[in-house]
Amino acid sequence: MVSKKGKNIALVVYDHEFNSMPYLTEVLRMALGYHITQAGNCAHIITNVGKYRVKVFKPKEMEKAKAILEILSAQEVPAELLFI
Repeated sequence: MVSKKGKNIALVVYDHEFNSMPYLTEVLRMALGYHITQAGNCAHIITNVGKYRVKVFKPKEMEKAKAILEILSAQEVPAELLFI
C-alpha cells in the first residue's frame, strides 16, 4: 500500500474458495458492523464477481481501516486497502 495524502481508502475483499458465503457474511457483519442483509449482499457479490469494495474510508480513518483489515486477515478473509 502506497501512502498518498488526501485520497480515500477502499477496503476491497476478495473471494477465496475455502470461505463459504455464510462464513463470509458473518465475518463481514462482525468486522464492519453491517446488518446481516448488507453483509450477505456483499458476500454474494464477492463470491460471484471475485472481489468487492465493501467500504470506503476517509484519510483520517486510516487506523480504523487498518484495524478492520487485521480482523479480516485474522479470519482468513483476503482483503486489501487501496487508495482511490
